[in-house]
Amino acid sequence: MKTVNRNFMDSSLRCRRHSMNRTVRGVMCRDVITCRVNATAEEIARIMLDNNVSALVVIDERLNACGKVPKTNLLGLYGKDLSSIIAEDMRTLKTMAEFCVEICNG
Repeated sequence: MKTVNRNFMDSSLRCRRHSMNRTVRGVMCRDVITCRVNATAEEIARIMLDNNVSALVVIDERLNACGKVPKTNLLGLYGKDLSSIIAEDMRTLKTMAEFCVEICNG
């Protein structure tokens, strides 16, 4: 039988309780770096490098967030023609709440 580190459990519960008391304003951030759904992997890589970020929020034609492209998705394209792959094909779908927490805290 495995025992769980009590300090880990206590800190995990404190963290969970703290996050439940946060406001939207507390997790939202301005100036999120984005790309369009039709941006090529080549353009996405350039935007990430130029802005020193590890993920981009993908926006649709109505400027709504519809996914994200983390750098790990780009790494999986090594050796492929980056000008022929677009964000829509490589995005990870997330809920808006997950975007808020992940982009602003990650």
